[in-house]
Amino acid sequence: MQAFQDLMNLLAEWRQLSEAEGAAIRSADWQQVSQCQAAKQLLQARIVEAHQVLDSRWELTGGGKTAQDPRFRGAISELIAMEQRNGEWLEQQWQKAEAERAELSRTSRNLRQVHKAYVPRGDAAWNSYS
Repeated sequence: MQAFQDLMNLLAEWRQLSEAEGAAIRSADWQQVSQCQAAKQLLQARIVEAHQVLDSRWELTGGGKTAQDPRFRGAISELIAMEQRNGEWLEQQWQKAEAERAELSRTSRNLRQVHKAYVPRGDAAWNSYS
């Protein structure tokens, strides 16, 4: 049935976007991550519509639901696993960025302390000329 193949093609497109998103996350290319997520958001509506159309056609013919098809369930399971993996990679990148932010904060604090210790205050010089 063409409607089923159309739905599977949309899921394959989602898979490609998820792969690209994963690569972008690993390379910290946040613009590409954003583009992939935007494309997936648009694709989501098309998938929902195709799924509804297919289920309504199968109801008319007395067939089962799309979710009962093992090919559909396999594709969905794979996409769920990819989304979870991308989420894990995103968490790793966030932890890495948080560690870097904490290190920069410590460095900034240390530099302020060094500055206080070694740079004389400007107020004393002005007071001597009054």
